[in-house]
Amino acid sequence: MCVVGEDDITSSDKVINEYNLADAANKKQLSDARSDAKGKKVTDIEALKAVCDEQRTKVNLLKKNYHNSENRISANKERQKSILGRKEELERARRENGICQRLYNLVKGTTGNGKITLEQYIQAAGFDGIIAAANRRLLPMSGGQYELYRREDSPGKRSNNFLDLEVLDNYTGHRRPVGNLSGGESFKASLSLALGLSDTVSSNLGGVQMDALFVDEGFGTLDRKSIDSAMEILMTLTGSNKLVGIISHREELMENIPQQIKVRKTKDGSQITIECGL
Repeated sequence: MCVVGEDDITSSDKVINEYNLADAANKKQLSDARSDAKGKKVTDIEALKAVCDEQRTKVNLLKKNYHNSENRISANKERQKSILGRKEELERARRENGICQRLYNLVKGTTGNGKITLEQYIQAAGFDGIIAAANRRLLPMSGGQYELYRREDSPGKRSNNFLDLEVLDNYTGHRRPVGNLSGGESFKASLSLALGLSDTVSSNLGGVQMDALFVDEGFGTLDRKSIDSAMEILMTLTGSNKLVGIISHREELMENIPQQIKVRKTKDGSQITIECGL
């Protein structure tokens, strides 16, 4: 039999009391914890960690995109600043381009209806000068009745009508196409145009002269008065050192022109006789 001393008993009682106090405290904490956990579900820590990792990845991606956007915005601002710095140069170039484009369209004649190309415009302008010179011949030749005009009603709609002619009849005050003229009137108009061309070339080409003019027939359609008018104009040309040759069968012309080259048909062929009129 083992005898336990009083000190040992006192020490054992102290340990037991401390255990009982700790046990009571733990039971109290366990009770409080159960009370606090009442109605709550158990949380899966691993699942929450996975969600946190996923959200962290998304946040990092958003931050990266944000920084990329900031860098792009900064670069675009620099480009915008450079572009705005050249705005005046761009506006000047745009104005010059507009002027060049309008000039190009004018030269091509593509600015709309009623337009002709630059080449046609120059031809028409030169033709107007020839017509003006021709009218100085046609008016006296026709007794003041006829004047030539270039048609200008619908230029550019067809490629060839900008040089079409019409004639003004000063007796009626109306214009009509030159194709409606009679044979004699057409001859007068043609002769006037030929003389107008000669005058225009002589005056515009720096002294270049057209010293010879040949009229092939046409006089057969004229009456005596018209022949006299045409001959008067042609004789005026001969007085200005121009050679005028007339090819005709009209007796009136043979009588009034002393210098002649006559061609006669014979059985042996054509024979030429030259009369100098001396």
